Amino acid sequence: YLMVLLLAGGLNTAISLFYYLRVAKIMTMEAAPESRTACQLGRLQLVFLAVLTVPTALLMLYWQPLKDLADNAVKGLL
Repeated sequence: YLMVLLLAGGLNTAISLFYYLRVAKIMTMEAAPESRTACQLGRLQLVFLAVLTVPTALLMLYWQPLKDLADNAVKGLL
Protein backbone atom coordinates (compact mmCIF):
# COMPACT_ATOMS: atom_id res chain seq x y z
CA TYR A 1 0.00 0.00 0.00
CA LEU A 2 2.78 2.44 0.85
CA MET A 3 4.57 1.61 -2.40
CA VAL A 4 1.48 2.67 -4.36
CA LEU A 5 1.39 5.98 -2.46
CA LEU A 6 5.11 6.45 -3.09
CA LEU A 7 4.67 5.85 -6.82
CA ALA A 8 1.65 8.18 -6.99
CA GLY A 9 3.57 10.90 -5.15
CA GLY A 10 6.60 10.47 -7.39
CA LEU A 11 4.48 10.63 -10.53
CA ASN A 12 2.68 13.72 -9.22
CA THR A 13 6.03 15.37 -8.46
CA ALA A 14 7.41 14.59 -11.92
CA ILE A 15 4.33 15.94 -13.70
CA SER A 16 4.18 19.11 -11.62
CA LEU A 17 7.92 19.71 -11.99
CA PHE A 18 7.64 19.41 -15.78
CA TYR A 19 4.64 21.76 -15.84
CA TYR A 20 6.06 24.48 -13.58
CA LEU A 21 9.50 24.44 -15.18
CA ARG A 22 7.79 24.92 -18.55
CA VAL A 23 5.81 27.88 -17.14
CA ALA A 24 9.00 29.42 -15.72
CA LYS A 25 10.78 28.94 -19.06
CA ILE A 26 7.99 30.64 -20.99
CA MET A 27 7.84 33.53 -18.52
CA THR A 28 11.57 34.21 -18.48
CA MET A 29 13.15 33.01 -21.71
CA GLU A 30 10.60 33.60 -24.46
CA ALA A 31 9.85 37.01 -25.93
CA ALA A 32 6.46 38.55 -25.28
CA PRO A 33 4.07 38.59 -28.24
CA GLU A 34 3.93 41.87 -30.16
CA SER A 35 0.13 41.93 -30.03
CA ARG A 36 0.13 42.03 -26.23
CA THR A 37 -1.37 45.20 -24.79
CA ALA A 38 -1.33 46.62 -21.28
CA CYS A 39 -4.22 45.73 -19.03
CA GLN A 40 -6.76 48.54 -18.70
CA LEU A 41 -8.59 48.63 -15.37
CA GLY A 42 -12.05 50.09 -15.07
CA ARG A 43 -13.35 52.15 -12.18
CA LEU A 44 -14.86 49.13 -10.40
CA GLN A 45 -11.59 47.20 -10.57
CA LEU A 46 -9.65 50.17 -9.22
CA VAL A 47 -12.07 50.55 -6.30
CA PHE A 48 -11.82 46.83 -5.57
CA LEU A 49 -8.02 47.05 -5.71
CA ALA A 50 -8.03 49.98 -3.28
CA VAL A 51 -10.44 48.20 -0.93
CA LEU A 52 -8.03 45.25 -0.77
CA THR A 53 -4.82 47.29 -0.67
CA VAL A 54 -5.69 49.61 2.21
CA PRO A 55 -6.30 46.89 4.84
CA THR A 56 -3.23 45.01 3.67
CA ALA A 57 -1.05 48.11 4.04
CA LEU A 58 -2.57 48.90 7.44
CA LEU A 59 -1.88 45.38 8.67
CA MET A 60 1.72 45.69 7.50
CA LEU A 61 2.16 48.93 9.44
CA TYR A 62 0.03 48.19 12.51
CA TRP A 63 0.45 44.48 13.13
CA GLN A 64 0.67 44.66 16.92
CA PRO A 65 -3.04 45.34 17.70
CA LEU A 66 -4.09 42.28 15.69
CA LYS A 67 -1.42 40.18 17.39
CA ASP A 68 -2.60 41.35 20.82
CA LEU A 69 -6.18 40.48 19.91
CA ALA A 70 -5.14 36.99 18.80
CA ASP A 71 -3.03 36.49 21.94
CA ASN A 72 -5.97 37.46 24.16
CA ALA A 73 -8.27 35.11 22.27
CA VAL A 74 -5.83 32.22 22.74
CA LYS A 75 -5.47 32.99 26.45
CA GLY A 76 -9.24 32.77 26.75
CA LEU A 77 -9.17 29.30 25.17
CA LEU A 78 -6.37 27.99 27.34
